[in-house]
Amino acid sequence: MIVALSGPPGVGKTHWIAQHLRQHNSQNARYFSPKTETLPLDAVWLGTEFPALQVLQLGQEAQLLASFEGVTYLELPWYLDLAGIEPLLQSTDCDRIAILPPQSLETPWHDWADRIHSGNPFTLSSDFHQHPPQIHRIQLNGKVLDFESLAVFWYELLQGAYGEVMRAKGILEIASGEAVYGDFVRGRRNDEFPALDWPQWLEGRPQRLSGLEICGDGLQRVAIVQTLEDCCLSDEQLHYYQQQIRASLDREPEVTVI
Repeated sequence: MIVALSGPPGVGKTHWIAQHLRQHNSQNARYFSPKTETLPLDAVWLGTEFPALQVLQLGQEAQLLASFEGVTYLELPWYLDLAGIEPLLQSTDCDRIAILPPQSLETPWHDWADRIHSGNPFTLSSDFHQHPPQIHRIQLNGKVLDFESLAVFWYELLQGAYGEVMRAKGILEIASGEAVYGDFVRGRRNDEFPALDWPQWLEGRPQRLSGLEICGDGLQRVAIVQTLEDCCLSDEQLHYYQQQIRASLDREPEVTVI
């Protein structure tokens, strides 16, 4: 069976899937989100939270039609043309679910979905589909950020210094060798940068996914990119931090004898 989910940015589609995976056996589940291959933040986050989950990659779309003894979660991004994927959905046993803010007015998602679930509470503009928000993706693979500078940038971003942000998410490498997850939705309380359950990267530049996705209006992409560049560590700075962290990890703790 395929569970197809769609809805506006930041409404909680990925977290809805995560909640279901916690309630059921993730060994019998797989996940695919089309048109996100350049920066698959949600797929990587889900794969980290649920190691047994099968995450389908670009080029594996044909497996959606193959026999599978479990549930396939198909997360459809808000900018995807639902009519274009309808032939696939009609050829399978599919449950269409729209996640929408509470008390949303009629939208194309209402016509498309078999069921409506309430997501994060924010106001969805009546002309959302006529005037959709901007979306900016910034690849940061190999980049390592100074955490204090990142915190300042994140605060400025959410306060409107680079445009009106309704949704921001990212996987970001910091000087401690950890990767942290940034997750902001307008109108919702947001945790600040929990560390992902990844090993510390303490030798050279990280060779794993890192990037930022921002949705909103009037976004100043050039200024955002430049500020992020200013937050990044040079090779010399990165080498120094990694050297210090490795030395502290190698140092045996002192034993006090009473």
